[in-house]
Amino acid sequence: MGERHLNFSSDDILNGILNNDRKVLEYLYETYFSKVWKLVEKYQGTKDDAWDLFQETILQTIDMIKKEGFELKCSFSTFFASIYKRLWFMELRERGQVFMASLDTFDFPDIIDEEELIINQRENRFARIFARHYRKLDFDCKKVLRLTMKNIDGKGIIEKTNFTSIASAYNKRRKCLARLTEMILNDPEFNKLNDYEKL
Repeated sequence: MGERHLNFSSDDILNGILNNDRKVLEYLYETYFSKVWKLVEKYQGTKDDAWDLFQETILQTIDMIKKEGFELKCSFSTFFASIYKRLWFMELRERGQVFMASLDTFDFPDIIDEEELIINQRENRFARIFARHYRKLDFDCKKVLRLTMKNIDGKGIIEKTNFTSIASAYNKRRKCLARLTEMILNDPEFNKLNDYEKL
């Protein structure tokens, strides 16, 4: 685990990712995006595909290293490559392009559980869609929904906002949820998700 990349050891990289360290994230982009793009391009993917894959790999890395008992048993480079290669293979399989590549073609160690990647990917896809539309809501909607997600009741919402009654707070929450739901249901990416992913 003492691998060194410039000034970053594998531990430095893992801690930097967890702490959203700008320098580490820039380093990851500078070091790995070109590798991700090269793989994607080889199988007729686009630069947008490469960017999506790179971001999903970062999210998967965060999900994995946050798990209790996580231990990096190889270099960070091998770990990261194993994730993005497996994710891209899964994407090719989903697109019906699995004939173009087999797992053997990707030549990576079996250190990543594909089932775990699939579960994380489903959660990340929906979280991305939710966040994209949540950001579009007005300030009051965001505040009411944030308080609701924290299980704050009507009385608590009134105390933390400018609403004058529980009824007006609940009415605002109902309208905000309806608006958010409508935006999510009309999102083309959401409509590509399968039924399991929409749960």
